[in-house]
Amino acid sequence: MQQRLRDEVAAVLNGRPARLADLPALELTGRIITETLRLYPPDSVLSRTTTTDTVLGGHRLTVGTTMIYSPYQLHRRADLYPAPDRFDPDRWRTIGKPPPGTWVPFGGGARRCIADTFALTQATLTLATVAALWQLHPTPGRRPVRTARQAVLAPHRLFMRLHRAG
Repeated sequence: MQQRLRDEVAAVLNGRPARLADLPALELTGRIITETLRLYPPDSVLSRTTTTDTVLGGHRLTVGTTMIYSPYQLHRRADLYPAPDRFDPDRWRTIGKPPPGTWVPFGGGARRCIADTFALTQATLTLATVAALWQLHPTPGRRPVRTARQAVLAPHRLFMRLHRAG
């Protein structure tokens, strides 16, 4: 995957930093960001409060009920994402845009993060720029990276070596 990313950014950027105009051509780069956010959404749990009486999953919820849900768990449902624990940016070629409520790294509905488009744009341009200049490799002898379980997901003890691309 890293080589495919490097090939894409080499073809699109030709050694310069990524610009907003490059975004449409950075298809694989964008899918890598999308897939990363599916597997590791920023928030591991979110809450919502019902504004009307409703039924959810066969359970009656009265107005004012606070519900907790997990984008992390939702994004790992096999009925929504085949091989849900596998990192597969190419899944987004066939899925395209996921059905509403099934990919929620930025929350959803009226309380969806207002900076979601900015975040996706910035992450894609940053990844492309970094990939054009650097190769990142895990530090030899280190254990695999684990997720630090907290309200905001983050890698626990991520050690990397950078090598100038070229």
